[in-house]
Formats: sequence, structure tokens, C-alpha cells
Amino acid sequence: MKKMSWFDEEILQQARAWAFFLLVLIIVVMVVGLIGGFGFRPGLLMLGSIWIFFLPGFPFSYLFAPASDRSIILRVVLTLSFSLVLEPTVLFLLGYLGLPMTLISSIVVATILSAIGVCILILFRRRSLS
Repeated sequence: MKKMSWFDEEILQQARAWAFFLLVLIIVVMVVGLIGGFGFRPGLLMLGSIWIFFLPGFPFSYLFAPASDRSIILRVVLTLSFSLVLEPTVLFLLGYLGLPMTLISSIVVATILSAIGVCILILFRRRSLS
């Protein structure tokens, strides 16, 4: 039985595919921003979109669909789905508790959800390697 390492060739290939996907996303957002009249803010639009719609759900997509599922489309759909479900739910619950829904609270919630997902993913990964 082969022990899985962090620097496996399959993981590197998947990382290259994700880097290519993000590069294409950056180029598309910049072109759309320049054509659509966003002025000089396509970079902010792209970073905000990735931060809010992609980052919180990405670690959770690896928790519920392990790395053996290698489809990038599946990973992107799961990532967007988890982000669109988790973040508004947490924001509404915090709003119910009295925290106002502002830009700062949305950014903080996205960051905390991402950190929680990464911590859980690291814990599960360490248990599976040992």
C-alpha cells in the first residue's frame, strides 16, 4: 500500500490545471472590465469575486469531494455552491444576532469560513496520512 505524499505528481498536475484556470479567469475579467466600462477597477472586481464566490467554498469542496474526483468543472461548481450557501447563511445568522451586514463583515466572514475550511481539511489530511 503506497503512502500518499503532499508532492505527488497527480497533485502537481491538478495545481497546474488550477493555475491555468485562474489565469484564464483573470484575463476574462480584465477584458470584460475594460470593455464593459468598469474603468480601472477590473482587478478589484476580479479579486472581490474570487474572495467572495470562490475562496470560502474551495476547502469545503475538497472535504465533500475528495481529490480522486479530478474534474475541474465539478470542483468549480462545488466551490461556487458551497460559497453561495455558507456565506449568506452565516451573514444572515450574524445579522439576526445583531451584526450589521456591511462590506467589512462580508469580507471577514469569507476569510473566517476559508480559514475554518482549511483547518478542517488539514486535520483530515493529517489523519489520513498517519
